[in-house]
Parts: sequence; structure tokens; C-alpha cells
Amino acid sequence: MKNFSFPILDKNDICSRLAALDAPKLSVENLTAPSADSLLPVYDFLSSVSFTSLAADNGENSMQPGFQAVQIFGDNTELYLESYAALKTYRRIQKFFESAGVGDFSIINALHRPDSNNTIRFLSAAINYIMYCLQKQELFAQSKLVRDEKLAKLEEIYEEKAKVEKEISQIEQSRLEESSQVDALEREINELNPQIQALNRQLGSMRNELHNLQQEDAGILNKISSLNYEILQKQQEGAHLRSQLVENPQELERMLREKKAALLAEEALGIKCVGNFEVLKGKLGGILKAEKTLSKLQVALQSVEDQSSNCDVDNILKERKATQKAFAKEEWALDVQEGELKWEVSRLEEHSEKLSHQLTAALKDLEAAKAEQQKLMTELNAQQCAVKDRVDMQIEALCKNSEDICMKKKMQISQLKEMQDRLTRTTLKFIERTTPDSDILDLLVNKGCPR
Repeated sequence: MKNFSFPILDKNDICSRLAALDAPKLSVENLTAPSADSLLPVYDFLSSVSFTSLAADNGENSMQPGFQAVQIFGDNTELYLESYAALKTYRRIQKFFESAGVGDFSIINALHRPDSNNTIRFLSAAINYIMYCLQKQELFAQSKLVRDEKLAKLEEIYEEKAKVEKEISQIEQSRLEESSQVDALEREINELNPQIQALNRQLGSMRNELHNLQQEDAGILNKISSLNYEILQKQQEGAHLRSQLVENPQELERMLREKKAALLAEEALGIKCVGNFEVLKGKLGGILKAEKTLSKLQVALQSVEDQSSNCDVDNILKERKATQKAFAKEEWALDVQEGELKWEVSRLEEHSEKLSHQLTAALKDLEAAKAEQQKLMTELNAQQCAVKDRVDMQIEALCKNSEDICMKKKMQISQLKEMQDRLTRTTLKFIERTTPDSDILDLLVNKGCPR
């Protein structure tokens, strides 16, 4: 029940204001001596004004008797209709005056036992309330429009909230599905890690083997270089010996034919020249020595020829035979040395040929080892490239998938935050803008003003 303060109008003001509202005519005499016949139409009109009809109709359904109440009247249904219309009118009038702030209004006191003062007070309250509602009707209409707009916006916000919640649920579902995929990828990566480690160990062992092969190749190359150097030395020695066998024996034969006498004196020098390769190389020194020996022999021959005239022929023959024997012995020694030199040269040639065969075999083994090494390197590089490419592709795919997932999550989170901020701002604005209007609406509704 509401209690409002309102001015008490005089009888003329009440009549004029009721006439302005197009209410049923009510005279000053009716206010001085009120009756139910004159007041009921006025009360009915005031409670039936369009902007108060909603307050009256709100109680209409509650006043309708049910099926059992209709059966009480039996065949006299017109009694039910008349009583229902009267009850509805009384209920509407009662509601109207309660909304107008008249707490002590009752149908019995106001209609059946009317009092002039109470009637004036009731009508003053009703007129004041109606005039107040007329003044606030435009504001109420505007407030109602604002309320409807805000309710529509609130409905849109609720719809958007439902969409956001649906998107969030979908995102959660996709996150769960993607998390299972990520778990599967992580398991696959964990399964591939031992293979990668095994391949890395195999690669390390292959590198160690390659290093060992390179060291062996270096040793073989050093050995081949030493063999080549030794072969070159032996070839040089063989060539030197061949030159000695080809050139020096001819020189010696010429010297033997021309200087047999000088060879007897220079036997030791000849043996030394034959046995020493370095002396044989210096042919010029030997020739010079031979020329000196020749000159000495010529002197000796001249002395022998000078002495031959004074000596006996037998002594000369003996000396010449001895000289011939000495020359023959020296020639035999030279032949023996020549045979030894030839045997040494043949031995060196055989050793050189053997070294050449060994070098050829070593080169073949080296080529085979290099080919095998190249093959192993090719296979190793191919395996490394394949493993690296596969691992890189998997890592790249995982990184890309993770980046996509993270980017998608970040975008979704930012969108959700943006929508949440927008919803919060809209709600705050709605609350800020609707709080004063809500107070007015509550005031009007509590007074029974139509909504």
C-alpha cells in the first residue's frame, strides 16, 4: 500500500477537472450529498482510463471464478454474469485507488456508505494521480523505449554470449582433439629419438672408420711414396750400372788392347775402378789416369826397347811371357768382375720389377679402398641426408603445427578477451544508463502506471 501526499481540492475544482477529463457529470450537490448512483460511474470511468487499464486488468483474471463456482449458480447463469461484471468493476476501482495512494478506500465505505469529506478526498487523490500520470506519460514512454532498446541489446548480448560460449566449447573440443594429435606426435618423436640416437652413433662409428681409413690411406700413400722413391733409386742405380756395363767395358777393352803393359802396373787401380761405381762414373778421371799410365808405359817400353839391345834374347822372351801371363790374369779378373756386375744388375732389375708389381697391386688395392670408401661415404651421406630430411620435415611439421595451434589459441583468447571486454563495457554502460530509469520505472509500476 502506497501513501502519497496530495492537495485536497474544493468541490468546484473537482467538478471542473472531472469535466476536463470527460468523466461522467458530477455536480457540487453530488459531492455534498454523495450517493452510489452518482459516484459509481465516476469511479468506473477514472479506473478505466487507458493508461490505468493495465493495472485494473491485472486483477481481472484473478477475479474470474472457476468451473466449480459456475456450477454453484446452476441454471441461473445470468446471476453469474452480473455478479462477475460487478466484481470486476469493484476490483478495478479498488486497485485504482490503491495505486493512487488511498489506503483506506473500500467499496462499502465509498459507495454504499459514502461520506462527503471522504468522497472529496478520494476524488482529489484520483485527480492528482491521473494528472501526475499524464505529466509523466511522455517520460514513461521514452523510458519504455529506452528500456525496450536496452532489453533488445541485452538480448543480443545474451545471444552473443551464447555464441561465445558455443565457440569456447568448440575451441575446447578442438583443443582436446588437437592435444591428442600433439600427444601422438610427441610419442612419435619420442619413438624416433632412439632411432636418431642410434643413427648418430652409427654415424660416429662410420666417421671413426673413415678416419681410420684415411689414416691407413695416408700410411699406404707414404709407403707408396717410399716405394716409388726406392724404385726410382734402384732404377737410377740400374741405369748407372747399365751405363757402366755399356760404356766402361769398351773403354777398358780399348785400354787393354792399347795399354796391356800399363794395366800390369795399374792392376790395383783397375780393380778399384771396376769395384767402385763412383769411380766408374767419373770416366774422365779414369781416362786421364789411363793417359798418365799410358805415358808411363811408353816410357817403360822405351826403356825396355833400349835395354833389349843390351840383354839376351832369352831374358827378353821370358819377361814378355811373364808380362803376357800377367795381362791374361788381369783380363780374367776383369771378366769375373764384369760377370758379377751383370748379375748384380739383373738382381736389381728383378727387385725393381718385383717392386713394380707390388706397387701396381698396392695401387689397385688403394683404388679399391678408395672406391669402397667413396661408396661408403656416398651411402653414409645418403643415409644422413635422408634421416636429416625426414627429421627436419617432422620437426618443421611439428613446429608449424605447434605454431598454428599457438597462434589459433592466441587469436581465440584475444577474441574471447575482446568479446568479454566488450560485453563487460556494454553491461556496465547498460547498468549505468539504466539505473536511474529503473528507479523511475519501479516508482511508476508500484503506483499502477501502465507498462
